[in-house]
Amino acid sequence: MADEQYQDYSTGGGSVPTSFSMDNFSPNHLNADNFSPLPELSWGEFLSWVVGQRSRHRIEGRSMQPLLQPGDEILYHPRAYQTQLPQVGDVVIAQHPEQATLVMIKRVAAIENQQYWLLGDNRLESTDSRNFGWVNASCLLGKVQCQFSPGSTSPPPGQKPGHF
Repeated sequence: MADEQYQDYSTGGGSVPTSFSMDNFSPNHLNADNFSPLPELSWGEFLSWVVGQRSRHRIEGRSMQPLLQPGDEILYHPRAYQTQLPQVGDVVIAQHPEQATLVMIKRVAAIENQQYWLLGDNRLESTDSRNFGWVNASCLLGKVQCQFSPGSTSPPPGQKPGHF
């Protein structure tokens, strides 16, 4: 809206409408309790990984708890956003906008002019857009498709835990 007031986030170079409160997100605005878990590893996703259509990443931090725990692994689709735009609620893997070597898993909380406001589900443990502002589309590395916990969940038939 043209007459809406904006607060500047100088570290991220973007701005957020002052009426847009990330700390008090209502259930209609990404309350983590309202999201279903990511799908578990399926044969289709496993085969997509084997043929190079998915990439694998191990979770290290606590920013996406309770959805993802340290040690969990995810498969993500690196080309998902070549055919469709990210949607609010998508769990994405992204390059940190200020630390090029740091990769993070966050949820898309808002979209404005092809920039994305990314939040961790665990607000107390997350460094996210509240710290660095809006994230350019070029930082999005892919869409998280599924999760698995090596050794604690059943791998695809014929595979041993931790060997896929």
